[in-house]
Amino acid sequence: MKVLQIVPPKFFQELRWQAVYSQGRLQPLTIQGLASRILKERGVVYREDWVLETVAVWEAVEQLLPDLEYFAPIAHYPGFVDEVRWLLHQVDYGELKLDELPSAARPEVEKLHRAYHARLEAYGVLDGPGQLRRALISLQHTPPAFLQGFQQVELVGLPELTPLEGEFIRELTRGRVLRLAQPEPGEGEPSITAALDPAAEIEEIAKAVRRQLEDGLSPRQIGVAFPEPRNYASLLLPIFEKYGIPWNMPGQSLADLPLGRAVSAFLTGEIAGWHKSHLQLLTAPGWGLPFSLTEEERRALRLAPPLEGLPAWVEYLGSFPGWEGALTLVRQVSQGFPAQPLAAHARSLQKLLGHFPPERWQVGDLLAKAELLKSWDALQLILDDLKLAETVVSLERFALLVRSIMQNYGVNPPRTLADRIAVLPISELGAARLKALHVGGLVQGDFPRNSRRHWLTRLKASEDAHAMYKLILSAGEDVFLYYPQTDHEGKLNLPSTVISRVDEERRASGGDRLPIWRPQPEFTSLADPKVVEEIRARILAEGLSVSQLNRYARCPYHFFCAFVLKLDPLEEESLEPTALDEGRIVHSVLQKFWENHSEGPLPTISQGQGEVEGLLQEHYAELGMPAPPRLLRMLRRFIRYDLGLASQGWRPTFLERRFRGLMIPVVLADGSEYQVELRGVIDRIDLAPDGSYVLYDYKTGSAPTATEVRLGKDVQIAAYLLAAQELLPAAENVGVGYYLTTTAKRVGIFQEDWTEPLLLRRGDNCLAKEDFLAQLGFFQETISSLLGGIFAGKFPAEPSSSQVCSYCPYQGISRREVGIG
Repeated sequence: MKVLQIVPPKFFQELRWQAVYSQGRLQPLTIQGLASRILKERGVVYREDWVLETVAVWEAVEQLLPDLEYFAPIAHYPGFVDEVRWLLHQVDYGELKLDELPSAARPEVEKLHRAYHARLEAYGVLDGPGQLRRALISLQHTPPAFLQGFQQVELVGLPELTPLEGEFIRELTRGRVLRLAQPEPGEGEPSITAALDPAAEIEEIAKAVRRQLEDGLSPRQIGVAFPEPRNYASLLLPIFEKYGIPWNMPGQSLADLPLGRAVSAFLTGEIAGWHKSHLQLLTAPGWGLPFSLTEEERRALRLAPPLEGLPAWVEYLGSFPGWEGALTLVRQVSQGFPAQPLAAHARSLQKLLGHFPPERWQVGDLLAKAELLKSWDALQLILDDLKLAETVVSLERFALLVRSIMQNYGVNPPRTLADRIAVLPISELGAARLKALHVGGLVQGDFPRNSRRHWLTRLKASEDAHAMYKLILSAGEDVFLYYPQTDHEGKLNLPSTVISRVDEERRASGGDRLPIWRPQPEFTSLADPKVVEEIRARILAEGLSVSQLNRYARCPYHFFCAFVLKLDPLEEESLEPTALDEGRIVHSVLQKFWENHSEGPLPTISQGQGEVEGLLQEHYAELGMPAPPRLLRMLRRFIRYDLGLASQGWRPTFLERRFRGLMIPVVLADGSEYQVELRGVIDRIDLAPDGSYVLYDYKTGSAPTATEVRLGKDVQIAAYLLAAQELLPAAENVGVGYYLTTTAKRVGIFQEDWTEPLLLRRGDNCLAKEDFLAQLGFFQETISSLLGGIFAGKFPAEPSSSQVCSYCPYQGISRREVGIG
């Protein structure tokens, strides 16, 4: 009986090699390969081009950018296009239905979806789900001739199928026997080694693999897996080389190779105006373009002053023959980058590269030469594809697109006929059946992967710990598991929840021998509706402070411990002021200073510095100790900058302004509606002469990033911005941000028309007025969504960033490792 095997791409070559000995009985194919073969038999003409798929998404976004409202606050971020591409593929594979999206986002996603597929059609491209859909339609009408000889379909080690893939498989198996060929776990109990850190973990793996190779196992019979191998690449390369272990080295991103870096350096220089660092990167030996520069000419650049702009550099370096030729070429090409079609940008970049063919590059060895040629061919392929696109974009947007494509374009190392050990993600073990399998990186947050709700869909991609663990045990006859007790920064890791307890028996390697895994449930939400109702009643009666709500945004489990359980964290006794005490003192000093100068002439910088020093020393005198020199220096620097800002007309007018009565609507899944009152204290509101104002919240420590603020991962100043609409309804708000006393940096969002008066540099956090107003709506919806999570009793240990766990007082009960990303 002939059997059609549907196999994972990672194991296709291996299973095809095994099928050679089946005398034609077995025929392995991947799902995508099968779809391609069906379309080929049907005579469907199409192009398969990953680069043009990426370009199509970019063009769809560029086309609709002026009309976006829901996505307007984040549409200019570099990662937005990647998010859109993921979203469209989720829709096309059937993993996401449009009605699962927020109602305001749905029409914009539909428009992006139509525009994306219109561009694909114009290029004659079928993406992965498009090929699968066309092949499915073909199967439903007339089965292809080459399938008629197969009586059985065997699914070998496939991961969970998408709805579209499932529909395709069901149609394929109609009238045929379906068999699931999933390897069963071996009888042996896996050993588990606790290593000191990731480097020691890789050393343990390398030693074990070396012993197995010397004992007669072939590289093909040994596998190494991690939750995410890329996180270990920098350790695997030197340590496996040290032990002489042949393995399938990962391909490098084109953006990280010399040619990709040189292109990035040129585009960065064009955008930023050619500073000294840009010329150094563009001409760096081994990493830049191969300009013919002597050592004396390179030294002239190193000793050059910090000039800006090509004319200044021509004047300074033009007397050197090498620099004269290099700068003339750069000036000629730089004239070809106004706002223009993508095709024109691509031709201009190819014109530059045409002066540096591969034979001009000084490459040391054969492997490096092969890598350069592969990089060259890859970049030419990318630019040839871009020459098909006519969407008009600025140089900045073109550079973002090129960098994104280069970052995701892998250049594989040269192939070899020798057997090599496979290093792969745990999720791709699939059809593997190895003699020995080594699995590392088994720490909480990485295995199973720490799941978070998607910022748009609010859905969580979760991993089934039991199924993943079974996959590991099924992939090898002998399984060896490892985890690092600390991460690369020395922060404590907790072993994955698949490890239930540590056996007292110590291994000779210095690790711990542990038993087989037993399931451990992980708390995510409250199951008792009475308790949930009590929480709702308490919040409806008392309201919430903005800091409490922000605690939930940063980590729901932290909120659960502090607000619901009312657990008081243990704090060490100290005779010295704590960081929290210092923060309160600095707040008080700045409040008193600006209360003294809310009106009238401003003090000089020296007067202001003397005044804040005196106020700080008064506070510490009350504590019976001198003011720390560190804080004195910090406040002197801060007040110098702050007085400069005030001299532009921004006078701190409202200080420590309390508010309450900010009502936020909450609608739950069952249709019930509530109004929740928020209260808080705004550190400072600066007024301009025309009545415009800016809100600030002082931060004496670290602050969230501008991206976290815009995406609603931190909602403190977002709530202040909403409250200010009621505090000052007749005035225009032109910005809100965290004001860092350590650096005088302001992190937040601001109207771009006010960047100069506010002494700000333009960036992604400087928004057009309409985008700034749209951000208000996004903040309101985000805060409402967070309150909905609280009212639904959802309190998972899901920190918003890797920083949150580092200062969390509840690490011991959350069992989250410190520093997870």
